[in-house]
Amino acid sequence: MLILSSSGCASNESTISLFNGGTKKSAFQASNSFGTIIYSYDSEPLVFSVASGTSFSEKVRIDSNGYLIAKADIRLRRTASDNGALYFGDTNNNYIFGSDADDVITCAAAGNERLRIKSAGIDVTGNITGTGNVVVSSSGNQIFNLTASSFT
Repeated sequence: MLILSSSGCASNESTISLFNGGTKKSAFQASNSFGTIIYSYDSEPLVFSVASGTSFSEKVRIDSNGYLIAKADIRLRRTASDNGALYFGDTNNNYIFGSDADDVITCAAAGNERLRIKSAGIDVTGNITGTGNVVVSSSGNQIFNLTASSFT
């Protein structure tokens, strides 16, 4: 059953509700204040599927805990040059950034680049802390070997 309604909503909202057996299962709401909102009821996940022959194939799911579960590669694109980034937290200070122009992956913490992976190798800015061995080599030849129970 499909119900289109603006009753019971604020004057700047419209809602499409979907029912199954008289139970509201999902709704789409357009609001001037919040944009478009998709609701799933009864702790059911939001599932995004695409046509695959004569059936549908699930590609992405948002479960009732808010976890995004991808059933395929996740490709992040943000500019015409196909660069992409994944930000952690709400300050944009912690991120992984990929650049197609120079084939570099950059990792930052607290707003400062700490690791850069390039086709020629890895650049690290700051301290390396850990336990065990640190071995630096070039073309299979060992240049440096640090062995300690802990190091900074």
